[in-house]
Amino acid sequence: MCGRKACIWECKRLLQFVNSRLNPPDDIGVLKKDNILISDDIQKAEEIATTFGEAYTPDNGEVPPLTPRTSVSIQNIEFMPYIVESELKTLSSRCTTIALPLSIIFNKSITSGTMPNDWKRAVVKPLYKKGSRTNPSNYHPISLTSTISKTIERRIRRHITGHLGHNKLLSDCQYVFRSKRSTDAQLLEFYGQLLCNAALRKPSFAVYIDFKKAFDKVSIPKLVAKLRSYGIIGNLLVWLESFLSTRTQFNKLAMAESDQIGLARELYCVFIDYHFERIFIIRRPGCNKSMVFL
Repeated sequence: MCGRKACIWECKRLLQFVNSRLNPPDDIGVLKKDNILISDDIQKAEEIATTFGEAYTPDNGEVPPLTPRTSVSIQNIEFMPYIVESELKTLSSRCTTIALPLSIIFNKSITSGTMPNDWKRAVVKPLYKKGSRTNPSNYHPISLTSTISKTIERRIRRHITGHLGHNKLLSDCQYVFRSKRSTDAQLLEFYGQLLCNAALRKPSFAVYIDFKKAFDKVSIPKLVAKLRSYGIIGNLLVWLESFLSTRTQFNKLAMAESDQIGLARELYCVFIDYHFERIFIIRRPGCNKSMVFL
């Protein structure tokens, strides 16, 4: 038995060694911008921050008229101490003593419709995607916020998700960022539609659209209007508007930090649901309804 354990241990060490050689390091090396090499950490952090900031576009000030999607509404969330304690237990078992004061702070934040600015300040870690590592555009921002902020966000997210699911407010064709749905289920549904059309000797038409940095370009005023049409009103809507507005971030590379830039990215799933009525991807046989899978 000891020999077997030693063999397993050696295999694990070998696997760790191979992975350490195959997986590239997270450190960002020399960047290249307009044929100029950037090696200083401070300059790299500033360049990464500028590249991330280019994804965010100012709103045009136009909010389309939206009809209410439901007569059921949610306008407030109450944070009881035991609820806060259950949320904190996912982080640490020693959280009973801070559950009560945090519940008071959370309730005050909701009723006042404001979120502290420190909770909206994020440390952004550039994550390499693909392509040349010297190109700043080939890095994706990963935001790291405070633990307190994540705790109140989780509770509110569950409340909103329950409201949307119970009242069937999201399109059934939407697969992105939804529980118990995945890209595998999306492909199976799409593949089933193709086979059904082929069996009935009917044509299938598909259009593939890739919105560049769509998650980063959500319009906050338009998103707030959509949330209102989905029955999210009152103190909760005011709090969400505060949560989405005046967010800041700074990029940190080694010991260098960039200047803060505006950040607003949340509730993307609700925002894109409106567009399902305007995109035609594949027609279901024997039905006039067009299908779109995102």
